[in-house]
Order: sequence, then structure tokens, then C-alpha cells
Amino acid sequence: MDIDELVAKQNALGPLAERMANEKDPDEILRLAAQLTAKAKELEKAALGIAAAATPPGPRNVGGELRIQLTPDQRKRVVEQTGVGVETLELSGAEAQAWELKMQTMQKHIVERRALQIAANRIADAALKKTVKDLIELMENIPDPPDEVKEAIQVLKEEGQAGLEELAKRQIARAEAAKQRG
Repeated sequence: MDIDELVAKQNALGPLAERMANEKDPDEILRLAAQLTAKAKELEKAALGIAAAATPPGPRNVGGELRIQLTPDQRKRVVEQTGVGVETLELSGAEAQAWELKMQTMQKHIVERRALQIAANRIADAALKKTVKDLIELMENIPDPPDEVKEAIQVLKEEGQAGLEELAKRQIARAEAAKQRG
């Protein structure tokens, strides 16, 4: 379907809507409303199809997530500088919206810089996971560890480093309560 056919279908809805507006019988109004709704849905589907066909290739915001394919040169430089391969930037939320607005005028080095940041974050995340794993291993080798250490091991296994702050707060509160009782 092309735009001319779409406009013709849109114009065909006018007389049907006018007929519905002048109708007095409630059952006929409901029938006409259902007919108008069905035709409007067909029209919407056709319009979306035309819009999709007219959309140029490039970055896409799919479900609030923006995906930007790096060029071969950009991918090569990211690997050379970080040792981490990044082929696609996947941005979401407010960052994706902000980038989508700027994509037409954004310079390639800004995309590459964000790819380097993502690679650095991946390296940091991997290092943190390894450190947590090593820490768990060290703590598990403590002979006859106190309950606080056992609890820390459990939190590290279940929540990783993120759960330690909350655990520390709980342990401090327990220690203060014991101090007040004692």
C-alpha cells in the first residue's frame, strides 16, 4: 500500500463517521462504531507499515533501548585500547532518549568514546567479580570463622559486593544493641 491508497482509505472513513453521527438507533450506532474501529485499526497498521518502510537504516530505539552498530575501525580501536570487543552500543532509558535526539549530528568519536567507557565498565565488572570470588575463597579458609564472617560469605555468594553495605549496617546495629544490653 502506498500513501495515496492510505489517504483514500482515510477519506472513506468520513462518510461512515458522518452516518454514525446522524444515526438515532443505539444498536446501529454500536455496529457503525465497531465498523469504524476495525477500519481505523487497518488504517493504523497500513500507516505503520509505510512509516517502517520509509525509516532509514541506522540507530534504532527499540522498546526504549537504542542500539548503535560500531564501524569496523571503531571496533578495532576499542579492542586495541581495552582488550574488550564491543560491536554494538546498547543504551537504555534516559541515555537512549538523549542519544537518539543527537544521533543525526553526533560525531563518530563520541560514539567510540562511549564504547570505550562500556568496555572499561566490563573490565571493572569482571575484576570486581574475580575479587569477590577470591575474597569468598579466603574467608571460607578461615578456621572456625565467627558468625559475622559466615554471614558475609553468604551475602557475597548471594548478592555480591552490593549486599555488603546493608550487611555492615545490620552488623553494626546488632553490635550497638548488644553493647547497650551489656
